[in-house]
Amino acid sequence: MNLTLGYFVPEFPSQTHAFFWREVNALREQGISVQLFSSRRPPDTACYHPFADTARQQTYYVFPPNIIKVLSFAFSHPHKLWWGISYIVNLPEISYLQRVKLMSLLACAIELVAHCRNLDINHVHFHSCANSAHIGAIANIISEISYSLTLHGDLTIYGTHHPQKMMRAELVTAVTTPLKKQILDATSMTEDRVPIIHMGVDVDYFQPKTRQKDTSTELHVVTVARLNRVKGHVYMLEALSKLQEEGHNIKYSIAGEGTYRPEIEKRIKELKLVDSVVMLGSIGEDDVLRLLQSADIFALTSTGRGEAAPVSVMEAMACGLPTICSIIGGTPDMIEHRKDGFLLNQKDIPAITNTLRELILSPELRYQIGKAARQKAVHRYDYRVTAKQLSEAILKFK
Repeated sequence: MNLTLGYFVPEFPSQTHAFFWREVNALREQGISVQLFSSRRPPDTACYHPFADTARQQTYYVFPPNIIKVLSFAFSHPHKLWWGISYIVNLPEISYLQRVKLMSLLACAIELVAHCRNLDINHVHFHSCANSAHIGAIANIISEISYSLTLHGDLTIYGTHHPQKMMRAELVTAVTTPLKKQILDATSMTEDRVPIIHMGVDVDYFQPKTRQKDTSTELHVVTVARLNRVKGHVYMLEALSKLQEEGHNIKYSIAGEGTYRPEIEKRIKELKLVDSVVMLGSIGEDDVLRLLQSADIFALTSTGRGEAAPVSVMEAMACGLPTICSIIGGTPDMIEHRKDGFLLNQKDIPAITNTLRELILSPELRYQIGKAARQKAVHRYDYRVTAKQLSEAILKFK
């Protein structure tokens, strides 16, 4: 496929970025030349996946921008510089200080354009609708480089000025149906320019483990998510406490890291769950696979807004696990209640408790739900299929 593509992921690579690395490799397997771009380089401790070192080496970071390149562009193309400044000046309903801060994005856009020209890149796909989308819009204004965006969560968590960010984009993909509706409601984008393209997982890698029938009386529940209040770990802990009071033997493993760790650890102690809950911290993809294959149930009881189509849920489904998930973002797109998973209202501790109890008491239900989850993951969430959908969507508008 004759396409040279820029691929922009903010602060890449981080611990939740395994999907992007898979997608880049799938695009390359299609014959597409892909150059990775990012905003700023995160600390090396932000990603423990095996691909992290290679990803950092392959990524061009536009922040901090090269001041020599920026000044050279300003002197060579003063009119284009003014076009970029005008974009920021004309953004509505922001303060003078905010406009000044956004000027750094102009410098980043100049840096991006300069590197794209060196590599003959004429299209950049941005996996963000936050400030990185401003970089795409400005780069398009000051050059002939086209761009596209992917919305991964509720628009409200990606800042403001979405009409301005999106109006020049060739297309804006949404990872779920509700997110597509948000884009159409908030902007002048036409429906054909907002395709739904799911995120994907490696269904050949994430597979159910073939094992002998487990005669253990201990049930293993896992959550893979950053340690943030919105991920709802405490609701799982409350449900676990109630079930242990009933005499059920449950081990709960939490993989992920974040600033909410002290609060989670405090609640574990308060509920007397120290012997039942394991805090694993950030773990690499191989360890995630081993964790999922050792589990009986996966749970992600998130709250609020912002959750879209959690890749961790796709990975769990691919591993044949029954999944307990909040009704949030795009999870109703992913799970059909009681067919290939369980969808519960947010913060509904009695529902979480009852669902866990039902799964504990019925190995057959766990098996049937997990089998259906695996089938859906294979048919809908294979990353090679979703990467092909992305490249075809971009080429359609080129």
